[in-house]
Amino acid sequence: MSSLIWIALLLGDLAGAEAALSEGKPQQALDKLGEVADLDAANQRTLVVLGMAYYRLGEHVAAVEPLMRASNNAPADQKLARAAALACRGSARGKYAAEYIRDARRMAKRAGDRSLQADLAYLARDYEAALAYYRDAPAPNDKTRAMVYARRRAECIRALGIEEDVRAAYIAAVDAALAIPDLRSAYQLAFRGNVAGRLLQWLDTALTKTPDDIELRRYRGYARTAALRYEDAIGDLEFVVARRPKDWDAKDQLCFVLLQDGARRQVDAHFARADKLGREILTADPRHRGAWDRLSWLAGKHWAARKLETAAEILQFLYKIDPEDVTNGLNYGALCRRLDRQKTGEAVYRGLLKLWPNDPDLINDWAIFVDGQGRRAEAVKLWERVLELAPRNLNALENLYTAAWERGDQSTVRALVPRGIDASRRNERAHIRWLWFRDRTAWAPAAWEPRKGAR
Repeated sequence: MSSLIWIALLLGDLAGAEAALSEGKPQQALDKLGEVADLDAANQRTLVVLGMAYYRLGEHVAAVEPLMRASNNAPADQKLARAAALACRGSARGKYAAEYIRDARRMAKRAGDRSLQADLAYLARDYEAALAYYRDAPAPNDKTRAMVYARRRAECIRALGIEEDVRAAYIAAVDAALAIPDLRSAYQLAFRGNVAGRLLQWLDTALTKTPDDIELRRYRGYARTAALRYEDAIGDLEFVVARRPKDWDAKDQLCFVLLQDGARRQVDAHFARADKLGREILTADPRHRGAWDRLSWLAGKHWAARKLETAAEILQFLYKIDPEDVTNGLNYGALCRRLDRQKTGEAVYRGLLKLWPNDPDLINDWAIFVDGQGRRAEAVKLWERVLELAPRNLNALENLYTAAWERGDQSTVRALVPRGIDASRRNERAHIRWLWFRDRTAWAPAAWEPRKGAR
């Protein structure tokens, strides 16, 4: 085989690659181009095909170098410079993001694309340069782009601290979002710019025309919730949930609103409804953190109101959903102790200890449970184990102090007092308590005075 034929095979089919690229087949263009081992030796046509093919495939990092080289070879080609800028912008992730953005801004300037320059200045947090464009540029005909301009103008003004213009800028951004309409963006902008009234007014007007529009009712419910108008939000969210029973986001928001309004106006029926909703969500999606947090809060609310059976029922439900959750398991175990559900409580603690045998809080609470069963010596050993794992654990220190003081072990009491005082220095309430323990130890060294000769 002659050397000329070998070189031709090595270079690939450049004309075929260009044709494939023009036909919108970037992968075929790369296949026809073949391997380009040395960009320094590649001609301009090869660089353009290589860079544009990678860019159209979404492989922006691979596209940057050939496009940058091609643009440097032909600086007057504005389309090529713009493609290089876009490739750099698409590559701006991770620790080299700032460098890519700097190159993108340089290429966008070469391309003469002021809109792209503004977007890149915004990404670089050069808000003054971005605002200079967004403030004076004519509104784009495309409504989505017009909303982006309005939003970024508002955010630049806010970032630059131009307080007198912030409200007007966010109102304009909300109006631009509603012109699409993009309710999600309008909602976010309204509360970011503290102009929720504008959004609520628009939603009220829109709903007079189409009162059964689910999305309008949803976002009015969301907006009323964010404006702390919980009682008003309930009706909107109930409307959405009734028509879309599997709309977990709306259902979770309704659960939250019912809890808030229930706590504010002491409406027990709201708590019962929220409990039902939370369970429905978690049954369908056990990983839904919002619903989990709502039910956990509700259990705490019932516990504080001394409705222990109701609280235990919720905690039991959560335990069945996730028996490995330590926080819920500790709460459920403690409530089992309060309700004298010994077998259930022991099963909960033992199950958690198999998973986390060295968790100080778990061992401490298990020791309290054991102590409540009259196994004081075992409990003391467990609390001592806690201090081996966490020497400044205030719960274990106090439990050991109390156990020693109650049995008249004065040497242990005297040893624990300075440890407790030292460990509690950053906790004001606990520190005051340990100072009181120190004083009590002085005038009452033990809960009872052992008789002479007593064992």
